[in-house]
Amino acid sequence: PSQVYGIFIRGGTGTLTVNNNMISLGSGQTANTAFSGVVLYGGGGTIGLRMYYNTINITGSVTAGNQSSFCFYRGGYNGFATTWSVDLRNNIFNNDRTGGTGFHCAIANNYASTANTTGWAVNASNYNVLNASTNTAVAWYNAPVSFANWKTTMSCDANSYSGIAVNYVNSANDLHLNMGTTPTFIESGGQAIAGFTTDIDGQVRPGPAGSVNGGGFA
Repeated sequence: PSQVYGIFIRGGTGTLTVNNNMISLGSGQTANTAFSGVVLYGGGGTIGLRMYYNTINITGSVTAGNQSSFCFYRGGYNGFATTWSVDLRNNIFNNDRTGGTGFHCAIANNYASTANTTGWAVNASNYNVLNASTNTAVAWYNAPVSFANWKTTMSCDANSYSGIAVNYVNSANDLHLNMGTTPTFIESGGQAIAGFTTDIDGQVRPGPAGSVNGGGFA
């Protein structure tokens, strides 16, 4: 299929960290295209992915076709099943793409192949926002599943949220949050991670004190 990735991880060894990124795909794109914010393909080598404090927004509407879209996807569109380990925390995965006969999910484990939990430890994904255009297809595990089913099947995301509104400065090209003055789980629902004390703008976490709502406390 036609494929567009924000970040594609093909192979390697050791531990790879992906943090403080903003990825927006799909705006104005109506063709039958598989959009994925971050793909952990898992070809050569053995790698562990640590993914913290990223905001991924998949949007737009496909006119017709069967291609699916994912904010985070572990696996390959060719049926390759990935078993590389993951640690996904404090991310916003927001997929409001619509149209076609494909599925538009926040997160997926080995779509187009037999899903498995190898490399996906208990709570390997947690403290995230997992939004999708339909509540029955928030995630993918052998089939599109609801947020509740995803948490049970994968033993993860116990402290994550789904179905919570995310407002950006501009969903197409500026994913800074524009949430108003009311504190939300997005602002202060994360988990402190040692060594990651600044955001994409170099401002100190938690905070910053000068933000419109006084800064996050967590």
